[in-house]
Amino acid sequence: MEAAFKRGSEIFIDNMNLRQLHGDEIRLKVDACGICGTDIHASDTQDAEQFGHEIAGRSEERRVGKECRS
Repeated sequence: MEAAFKRGSEIFIDNMNLRQLHGDEIRLKVDACGICGTDIHASDTQDAEQFGHEIAGRSEERRVGKECRS
């Protein structure tokens, strides 16, 4: 899966591994993800941080945690 990362003032796209879902989680197929000003200014660390939290997508029913209910 690709994700947006920020390191210092650099923003880049990189691959990341998907983890196992917990029982009450659902995996979304993200169609679009926005990055707001808070994301850009919140951290100046030199470590790469994943960011972007304004997501539009749809659930992938075959990837739903066992404890999720519709």
